[in-house]
Amino acid sequence: MGPVSGSTWAVTGISEPLRSLLSLTSFYVVLMVATLVAYWGGVLTLRIAGKAARFSLVPLGFRRPKDGVLVGTLVGFAVGIAAIFAGAVVNLLSMVVLRSLGYPVESGVQQQIIPQLAGWISEAPALAIPATILAVVIIGPFVEELLFRGAIFNGLYQLGRSFSARRDRAENLAAPGEEIPDEETAEGDAPGKSKNGDKKSREMIPFIVAAVLSSAFFALLHLEPVLLPALLLLAVALCFLFRWSGSLLPPFVAHATFNSFTTVLVILSGLGLFEIPV
Repeated sequence: MGPVSGSTWAVTGISEPLRSLLSLTSFYVVLMVATLVAYWGGVLTLRIAGKAARFSLVPLGFRRPKDGVLVGTLVGFAVGIAAIFAGAVVNLLSMVVLRSLGYPVESGVQQQIIPQLAGWISEAPALAIPATILAVVIIGPFVEELLFRGAIFNGLYQLGRSFSARRDRAENLAAPGEEIPDEETAEGDAPGKSKNGDKKSREMIPFIVAAVLSSAFFALLHLEPVLLPALLLLAVALCFLFRWSGSLLPPFVAHATFNSFTTVLVILSGLGLFEIPV
């Protein structure tokens, strides 16, 4: 499918690629608002039930990375670059496997939008290039990180940690003569090497479950069978980044860096400097 000509876009005075980007951006805005409303609704429900809960967005990752903004940004960028190279290898292997199993390897969603964007960039680069970067590199990664890492992954992870800590306290209560871990121990400030080891092992299972479930959801919603394994690995890496930093910044930077690779190829294709395979 080649670049779509400008005459086929003039339906309502707005080109088809611009309409697609506007629809995508509107979807992301609605998704972001829905995520925040659901979060604040949950907080309000807890407060009505008499639980201690704050309306702060810190639990969603709106905070400085634990090692600072600069370190968090650099680590996120490095992970994004690594994901680009790893994704290229995984995508190639995925295509080989799918072909050997008789499944089509064409990229359905990208096959439609990439040539349209490239054609739009060739005709109106001053508008198309910044609009594409804004939607694909900035807005998309930010909203997806807020939903998949800040809300879904972190929500599942914290729920799993809480369940694991309660189970451990219950087991210690059932074992006379053993010390019962207090709340501070359960949340991560336990003194002593053995207790720290217990804490890490206690948190590993909730992390794995939360990372796998949220990452599978993330990968499946992109509707790209060939890209699914690479997207799954990327999402798990982003979960590690979020857990390591406690912030949305590093996974957002990594995600934006990953998306920027395809965006650059689309821009170069639209400017006639590169022919992108779809």
